[in-house]
Amino acid sequence: VFGIGFFTNLTGINKMTATTTATVVSVSQPSATTTDSNGNTSGSSCTPTAKYTVDGKEYTQTSSSGSTSACSLTQGQTININYNPNNPGAWAYDLNTVKTVLKIFPIVGIIVAITSFVTFIIRLLSIIFGWKILKSGRALAKTLPAGTELSTIKNEIKQKFAKSVFGMGGGNPIPAQPDPTQTPPTPSDTIPPTT
Repeated sequence: VFGIGFFTNLTGINKMTATTTATVVSVSQPSATTTDSNGNTSGSSCTPTAKYTVDGKEYTQTSSSGSTSACSLTQGQTININYNPNNPGAWAYDLNTVKTVLKIFPIVGIIVAITSFVTFIIRLLSIIFGWKILKSGRALAKTLPAGTELSTIKNEIKQKFAKSVFGMGGGNPIPAQPDPTQTPPTPSDTIPPTT
């Protein structure tokens, strides 16, 4: 309701309470046109210029707002318009359609705001989730013995992370790996010399 009131105040539509008949002088071409199979053209919006008389004074003014329905008007056509009695030069054609369009603006804005908020929350959770994985992986990497195989590290990280985040999976301890810098003893080192 606030959004509708804001737009109607901005355009002055809420003040166009008087009506009269007018003659179409010209109609602006829509910014984008499409042609159907019958050769009829339609566009997003057209703004008509009309000639009308209020309190004995003749006005030739362009409408304060455009509409899709105005695209079907032709030069010389007689139409009913709404105008501002305190400012007769401000008028609009098919005011109901214009008000309907203005009602859509706040709704579209709310939908965009909600979508943006949901996207922000999803991205924020993804960042937090990824940071937790990274932290857990770094902490686990520090506890691993030297020479541990990559596949063993991956499995241990998965088990530890599942346990810390979801509370499941106990995980198996990593088997001790031989130190690659040490060489195994040779038979001559283990057999005592004979006398």
